[in-house]
Amino acid sequence: MREPSLPIKLIGHPIVATPLALGCCVALFGCWQTGVDALMPAVVLLIALTWIAKISERANAYRAWKRAWDGMADSVPRHPSGWWRKPLGCILVLGVVAYLASEAQERPDYQLALGWMALVMIAASVVFLWRRYGRRVRGSARRRGANDDVVTVLAKPQSAMPTLDAAYHAMPDYCQQVLGNGR
Repeated sequence: MREPSLPIKLIGHPIVATPLALGCCVALFGCWQTGVDALMPAVVLLIALTWIAKISERANAYRAWKRAWDGMADSVPRHPSGWWRKPLGCILVLGVVAYLASEAQERPDYQLALGWMALVMIAASVVFLWRRYGRRVRGSARRRGANDDVVTVLAKPQSAMPTLDAAYHAMPDYCQQVLGNGR
């Protein structure tokens, strides 16, 4: 399957296609509320909504095909992308919580809640990183055996093979004439 162009991949992604489709639906509702004067914008919005759905379907089909194609690979990538997102998200939320806690000095109840939230975020980051490290250590022994090549050994041929002269002599006369070995 050919990779779609960049605009199709961007517009077809669910993060982009869903808000665009919802925006078209809200605009269609607005056109319906205004009456007959908004018939042309409503038609344009329906065409845009159909176009977004078609692009989204094409991008989803490519992503499904690519996922299946990558699943046939012999080896699993050593460092899957995106493992750092969860700890980084926890650290970013922790930074926001720390900022809010420093700004809420006159509200001790806010500071207490934000302190507990910070503690939970620190614990979540540690758990994510610990699980990642544990998978890397435990998975290295499993991966080695799973990716070995398959070897097939044949002890001897299943049937005796004739010699080249015996094969030529076993051919019918018309084959002998075509090959120029007339009898």
